[in-house]
Amino acid sequence: MLERLSQEQPLAKRILWKLAKTALKKIPVVGPIYELVDETVLKSIAEMHQDQVNRMVELMYSRFESLTQELESSASTDEELEKALQSPGIQKVMDQFCQDMQDKQHNLEALFKTVKTELAEQRIHIQNLIEKVAELSKAVDVHINLEHVIPGILHRIQQQGQCRDVYEILETITESSGQGTLYRAVHKGRKDQKPIVLKVLKQSQAGDPKAAQRFLLEGFLASQLVHPNIVRVYDYGVFWKTQEYFIEMENLGNVNLRQWSKKNAYNGMNLEEYVSLILQGIQGIAYIHSKNLVHRDIKPSNFMVSGDILKLIDFGTIKCLDIAEYAGNQWTLTRAKDLIGTPEYMSPEQFDPKYGKISPLTDVYGLGISLYKLFTGRLPYEEETLHNYGKAHIETVPIAPVEYQPQIPAWLNGLILGMIAKQPEGRPNLSTVQECLEQSQATSLERTTEEIEQRLVESFKKGLSKDMEKEIKGQLMS
Repeated sequence: MLERLSQEQPLAKRILWKLAKTALKKIPVVGPIYELVDETVLKSIAEMHQDQVNRMVELMYSRFESLTQELESSASTDEELEKALQSPGIQKVMDQFCQDMQDKQHNLEALFKTVKTELAEQRIHIQNLIEKVAELSKAVDVHINLEHVIPGILHRIQQQGQCRDVYEILETITESSGQGTLYRAVHKGRKDQKPIVLKVLKQSQAGDPKAAQRFLLEGFLASQLVHPNIVRVYDYGVFWKTQEYFIEMENLGNVNLRQWSKKNAYNGMNLEEYVSLILQGIQGIAYIHSKNLVHRDIKPSNFMVSGDILKLIDFGTIKCLDIAEYAGNQWTLTRAKDLIGTPEYMSPEQFDPKYGKISPLTDVYGLGISLYKLFTGRLPYEEETLHNYGKAHIETVPIAPVEYQPQIPAWLNGLILGMIAKQPEGRPNLSTVQECLEQSQATSLERTTEEIEQRLVESFKKGLSKDMEKEIKGQLMS
């Protein structure tokens, strides 16, 4: 029976264990350590209690198999699952399972005592980690229900084993992805053996409590973001014994938007194809903004192109808006003193807060630099040092994109210049950018230029430097 459990799909297994654990906490001998009981714990004591382990798993299936199948299609996030568990019908089934566990004819008491002994030492350290993550999450003000952070993370701490017991690593994608190394892998227990991408916290970071806390919270937040234009995070957690923190996400192939644009260089004839992909990226960005999050690292390589679908990736740099203070600093998934982002795409306010607060307009700036790069094949500022990039983003008036690529229409040239305005209030908001691009798709450019011009000027005239405003108006009139 334990072998069958190990081969379940991740979502089904998570739901099955969630149902079992919620019932187990009512058993006195299990009590406080119920959330730490998992498949790996049962495997570690199976030789000593083989009959009891098999019996426990058998009872889990007899009570929860059909219920798990129902919840798989209706509870894909922690919030949805926690809400479903409150229903009287499910509560009744869990009570019945609890009674099964305590029925003397099943002789499971010795099993529970062994489990309690096995987990006693780890529980202290794990509880400390969870309490720190709880502190961190209290400072978060996002439109995601954070009541489920702690049960969600506890549910994903695996006591024994290591990543390679669960995942077969196919290849290393990159070792320079912030705090994590990216692998392409397959889940050994998954029937279809479809490749996934595994992000593993670097061992040099795993020993840093703050880094571990941030990584787990990143996993939780990213797993709650469900949108067609955002990479899907299937699972996250930690193999406690080896201190391997991981995030499992969908495999989107090898082509990011930067690579795609090199192969499909803009030539004026493929404007519609570019606009179609960019609009998908905007929808992904708008979704995270609706959750009160700012990405802070919008750039072509953080969008993956899979067929004709574009998806936003990498949430290790996200920042929450309107947040309380945590340890004297505003809450982010990064250290407060770090300069966050990629210098080529960072806004003036990312280099120096005196130029404005981090806001959705920060992502508009990153997107504007991205469009400049995509349509011209080069960046507006090309420097060699971080300091020089900061100076350029803050002080230098960019050369109009149309100077490098004459096939860029006047309205798009003006839109890009507006998006990279120095002052945040001088930029169009994301919905205005989206409207302009959608308008260009809806009818011929000749008919829409006047409407787009008016919308742009109204949206970002305020706060523009005189040189920038002159440049934009000149391009719109050309």
